Amino acid sequence: TGLTDIKLPNYLSSLWGTILGGAFDGCTALSRIEIPKCVKVIGERAFFHCVKLTEIKIPDSVIKIDTQAFCGCARLACVELGKGLTHIGREAFCNCVSLKTIEIPDSVMSINIDAFSGCSSLKAIEI
Repeated sequence: TGLTDIKLPNYLSSLWGTILGGAFDGCTALSRIEIPKCVKVIGERAFFHCVKLTEIKIPDSVIKIDTQAFCGCARLACVELGKGLTHIGREAFCNCVSLKTIEIPDSVMSINIDAFSGCSSLKAIEI
């Protein structure tokens, strides 16, 4: 799609604070996303294969990043995880080949299998 920039509205809280699974799956031109502080869950494959997305800041309100949420985001180089995050789903960041480092906040209780598989540039995970 030609969608390049998204600023999600604050009324997402009325939708249970979730970016639904597959919401932006395959938005190959998407390069910027602003996630509001009312979001609690980033659903399965929400940003799957958004190949031009370069950075993402997850607000402290997000507690769960679901399965393959950012899988295949080949240019994703900078990820800032919020301090409220407790769960990183299976293959959540798989094949994010530009990701070099990531800091996991103390609040995270589970990191599922292959969460960072295929991240060939990943040199450091700070826990």
